[in-house]
Formats: sequence, structure tokens, C-alpha cells
Amino acid sequence: MNDFPDFSWRGYAIFSRIQPEVRVVATIDKPSSLFKLIFRYMNRNLQTVNAEVTLSPVDPSSEEQSITVSFPPTGSTQPDFVTTDTQLVLDKGKWIISVATDSDLDVDYLVLLPQVYYSGSNLQDRLRNPCMVNSKQECLHYTYLDLSKFNQLDGAAATRPDGEEVLLETNRDILIPLKFPDLVLLENDQREVVFNMSLESPGKYVFVVGYMSSLNVKQTLTVNMTPEGGNTTVGKVIIYECEYSSLCRQVVIDMDNGEQVLDTPTANITVSIIAGEDAIASIGYISAIPQEKWKDEMIKAQVMCVRSDEQCVESSYPLIADSVVMNAPSNTNDFFFAFP
Repeated sequence: MNDFPDFSWRGYAIFSRIQPEVRVVATIDKPSSLFKLIFRYMNRNLQTVNAEVTLSPVDPSSEEQSITVSFPPTGSTQPDFVTTDTQLVLDKGKWIISVATDSDLDVDYLVLLPQVYYSGSNLQDRLRNPCMVNSKQECLHYTYLDLSKFNQLDGAAATRPDGEEVLLETNRDILIPLKFPDLVLLENDQREVVFNMSLESPGKYVFVVGYMSSLNVKQTLTVNMTPEGGNTTVGKVIIYECEYSSLCRQVVIDMDNGEQVLDTPTANITVSIIAGEDAIASIGYISAIPQEKWKDEMIKAQVMCVRSDEQCVESSYPLIADSVVMNAPSNTNDFFFAFP
């Protein structure tokens, strides 16, 4: 009892070179939520002990997470607590929590502390900032209505009118967070790109362009739409600075700023997007939508979720733009895990 004062249940897990790792199984019964870890421990050494904590999901669709936890000296008489600074996003399901160190350390238990207990002030805060492409802090992740059921070409399908190899965005700091592999560049070295589209049938179509741009000015791109063997219809798309966690979206308009409608007698068309001097933009896709199915909501961004560390913290309730999602557990014992 003197060696392990006030142990909580079975006793302390003793870490050493003989037993460098201990595992416990945790079950998360809520949708994706944020947690911190609290450890009750004793470190009789004169120096801080570092342990590697790994949380491995049983469900392969979730991602493994690892952090290093530092345990300062406690002396030999009383245990202490340490709380991690790092927030962990844990999906619903079972997780295997591994604590590993070959230094002498005694751990009584750990607690998965839900966000509601360490940032209760968020209940009164209003979250308004949209997620940028590399946002790590809590922010609002926006998205649009899905257009994949319509005729759509991604940036990789673009060609150049001069026959040269098309220039694509290569910055992985942009591509990986966007989860969009191919963005075709519009810049001084490549001011025009061409998309050869095969529509589902002849008829009247409205066109939508998905893009991003780091230029903090309004830009106007010319859009030429030419049916095979037919006349060219000229439109334009106005784009703005966009470095958010989703591509922005604009509709191709006519000279009177209404939706430009292409009435094509053939299903094969060519769409050219032409930028002016000093333009900076990346085109992710172009979509052709039958006029009778077009609606303004297709270019209106909507809040999808609250994000943290580029992952959604999901809610089972409708999300409004100035709200923060917080899931409170029904039983706090669900987040207490004793060693060994």
C-alpha cells in the first residue's frame, strides 16, 4: 500500500524494461468527438519520463493517432495527474490504447476527457470562421450540393490549345487537405485550358466551375463553349480569393450577369477557359447541368460540420452556422480506464 498509495482499482501498471507496454480497450459510443487524456501516475525518478501513447481503431476506416506524454517527477509518496495538451479526434467504436515506455513509471488509470468538460465556455462562443485549406483550429467546414451525377470533368482532363503538356498544381500542402488530386493552373505561363466534354444528350446546359485562388482580387475568366461543328457561345465566370477547405464554385454567366445557357445540337462540345494577365487560379472541375435541373442552391456553400485538425466533429442534430457541436456522455464512467 505504501508503494502504491490510493490505487483506484486493481493497482498500478508498472512500466520498466521488463514490461515496456500496457494496453487497454476503450469504446466510444458517440459520433466523432474531441478528447484529451488524463493520467494518474507516479514517477519516482528525478527526471521526466516520456511515454508514447498510441490509439489504434479496430475499425480500419478510422486513423491511428499517436502522441508523446511527459510525466514529471512526483516523488515517492503521492501520485499526481497529467493532462495532454493535444486534442484527439476519436470516431465511434472500439479503440486500443497503448502506453509504452521502458523507463520506470507507475500508472494507475487514464481518463478520456470529452471536450465538453475542458472547454465548456464554447457553449457560449459563436464559431464563425470558415476553415482555410490548412486550418488546425476549430472552424466551419463548408461544402456544396453534389454535382457528380452530372457531366463533369476534373482538372486532369484539361488540355492546352498549343498541344503542350498541361500545368497542374503540385503543392501538396494544398492538394492533400483538399483531397482533390488534380487542379489545373491558370497563370501567365498557361492562360488557356480546354475541356472536351461528352454530354449525356444534346440540349440546353448551364456550366459550373470549381476553383481556388490565392489572389486577393476579383478575377474574370472568359468561357467559350463550342458544340462540335457549331458556333461558339461566350460567357464568363467571376472568381474571388478562395483558399478554403473546399473548392469554391461559380456559375458561368452571360454579359448581362445571368446564367449563360448553351443550346447545343450535339453531345460533344469544347469548353475553353481563358484568364487575363497576371491571373492566379486553379480549376478543379467543370460541370454541365441540364437547364431544367439547374438551381441557384448548387453554388451556395453550406456548413457541413465543425472541423478540428482537418477532421469533422459530427453532430446528430442539424448544424447552424454560428453553433458549436458538443457531445456530452451519458455516463462519465464510460471514459475511465484502469490499469493494468
